[in-house]
Amino acid sequence: MIKKLIMVMVLMSVSIFAIEDVDKKDASYDAIKWGVENGYFSTFENGQKFYPERQVTRQEMALILTKVIERTNSNQPLSLAERQELGQLAKTFKSYLVQQKLGATEVGQKFGQLKTEQDVLHHDLTSLQVELDRLEAANKKQKNWIWAALGIAILGVVI
Repeated sequence: MIKKLIMVMVLMSVSIFAIEDVDKKDASYDAIKWGVENGYFSTFENGQKFYPERQVTRQEMALILTKVIERTNSNQPLSLAERQELGQLAKTFKSYLVQQKLGATEVGQKFGQLKTEQDVLHHDLTSLQVELDRLEAANKKQKNWIWAALGIAILGVVI
């Protein structure tokens, strides 16, 4: 009798479970609910809020992947329903992952542009240093000639 009562309470708590900030008509609702019920995702505010637009942190993604890997490495295979739910979760996060990939590609392109600009600046600075060294050597020669001419002029006045 106690087992039946516990089963009824568990079933009632699962059926009552609702995420307020995800519309039940949303294609991802069942996947999110399944992910929360199976411990893949956390909810907030006493289990009533999921915050579907909130970005997933690297730590949360690591925990999700660890749970999936542990489950797939266990002797218990995923059921068809679980595979379908995971497929739905993958679709749900696909746009986020695409945005991350596009952002990484853009950063890579900008890094390439910055590297090219750095190489041009390095070349220009090297050219400027060579020119400064040449001008400094020419200036030194001119100073030597001026001192020599001044010395000759002084000797010419003294003699």
